[in-house]
Amino acid sequence: MDHSVDLGKKQALEKLASFIFECHYRRSVSGRPVQLVKIPIRHCDLGEYLGLQPETVSRGFRDFQERKIIRLHNASEVEIKKLPSLKRIANGAKAGDENTWQNGSALTILDFRNVAFDADDSIRQPGKCG
Repeated sequence: MDHSVDLGKKQALEKLASFIFECHYRRSVSGRPVQLVKIPIRHCDLGEYLGLQPETVSRGFRDFQERKIIRLHNASEVEIKKLPSLKRIANGAKAGDENTWQNGSALTILDFRNVAFDADDSIRQPGKCG
């Protein structure tokens, strides 16, 4: 699915969960530890990419941390504590909806294929936020 089409269909937390999940997926296929995920761009760049304000990105990370879905190590490293919950949110589950992903339905994630990651998981060209 096209990135811009997905952006229009997802709420802020769904977009952020999808991005974290994609970073997790890229790490897992490379054989790296999967609980610790590197967020390869600054929050303001991530917000621009996802169509969100930087403050909304920060609130989303805080929300996930308060719900014990993730733990922030620093601005660029996230430990995923509850991968199934992250998947449910990325797939459109609302807060507290614990049964949404129980049926094994496919996860709909944003299409980040056009994002070029370097070997250290950073995005090659940073955005314009300052």
